[in-house]
Amino acid sequence: MFGPMKHFGPWDCLGVMAVIGFIGCLYIAQQDPGRHRSNLTEDILDQSTKIRMGHEWLGLYFKQRRVGFVHIEKKRRKNDGVHYAVEARIKQKGFFGHAITLNLNVQAELDRQTVLESFVFDIKAGPADLSGRGRVNGKTLTLIIQTGGVERSQSIPLKSPPALRETLGPTLSRRDLKPGDTLTVPVFDPITQRNQDVTIEIVGPDQVTVVDRLVAATHIRQTINGQTLNAWINGRGEMLRQELGMGLTAIRETRTQATAPTESVSLIDATMIPVEGLPKDLKKRPALTLRLSGVDLSNFQIDSRRQSFQR
Repeated sequence: MFGPMKHFGPWDCLGVMAVIGFIGCLYIAQQDPGRHRSNLTEDILDQSTKIRMGHEWLGLYFKQRRVGFVHIEKKRRKNDGVHYAVEARIKQKGFFGHAITLNLNVQAELDRQTVLESFVFDIKAGPADLSGRGRVNGKTLTLIIQTGGVERSQSIPLKSPPALRETLGPTLSRRDLKPGDTLTVPVFDPITQRNQDVTIEIVGPDQVTVVDRLVAATHIRQTINGQTLNAWINGRGEMLRQELGMGLTAIRETRTQATAPTESVSLIDATMIPVEGLPKDLKKRPALTLRLSGVDLSNFQIDSRRQSFQR
């Protein structure tokens, strides 16, 4: 079911945050007990292949307008595992043009083999709030979701050890990645509460500008649910630039740059395709079915509480 979206509601914001959460996928973390580092100039000039524990900041842009930031922190655990924390904020226009700050926080615990053990997450979009936690026990994921003051628990069977979108990097770090390689990795999305496959193509060597410096990078292309996302990473797997779709781009920056004042934009209004011939009153319609043509939909997938697609 597809319908017009005259106003961007709080729960629609969660879908945007799901896209932003995908930013964390490209941190190919080869574990290193080195000290924390946060000097961006030194980091981007360092061509070593082992990532350091510490902080990374990325500015979020919508068509060259700064709209938010992403902050990733990696810390060594006592058991030689890794604690991953991802924080994302974006300013979005909500009802009647009022600004709504979207907040995403994900924390995950990985063991020494970079396998996911547990995670917690929280998404806030104005008055809407969705949070949850999960723990992996063998081939079962126990998931607890909290929204609207209601807590719901479920057990999800697993075919293989899962990864979160935000912590897919450590899974990739255990692969021998070469230009031209394509691999498929299963990930678990706590927002939709289902497993999804991410197809990753190693495009090859490239260059990208970071803080007015041209830096050697590797171009990686990811496909999930028919959507393709391009990214450029350095030798340690840290993201330097990523195109997120919907006009959003994430760029590696200093903390001061990434947290500079932002503008509020309506991502839905800016990317929405107007549909002619719709009924004037949709309030009494429980569902609306549209037929799409003129575009290749062979890899397109969507199945949520709001919309579904059938060929």
